Amino acid sequence: MNFELMLRDYQDQLDSDYTIRFYGCVHIRETSQFWAGNEDVALFKPKMQIQTRSEPQVGSDFQMNFNMVNPLDVPLTDCFMFYEAPGVTKPVYKRCKYETRESMILINCRFMHI
Repeated sequence: MNFELMLRDYQDQLDSDYTIRFYGCVHIRETSQFWAGNEDVALFKPKMQIQTRSEPQVGSDFQMNFNMVNPLDVPLTDCFMFYEAPGVTKPVYKRCKYETRESMILINCRFMHI
């Protein structure tokens, strides 16, 4: 049995594991047999690439790049990237948006010892 599950059907229901559990049961009328089972499907999470632009050294500033690609067929327009490095930077929230599928967000950050 095949069926199509649309993003709009599950996007607001995902938990932090990004897993969807499918349940199924079958009753065979002629033999009165019954079967039930489930299957967990872990959804793909886009990978974030993190690169340093210079060699980090104690007591010196350094720069990093964070980038991710939108894997979905819908624009993501209300996104935030959050990062922190205790002892290096306070928590930072950067607003970003992915206009189309395969669009990339690139965030350049400068870290300074605090």
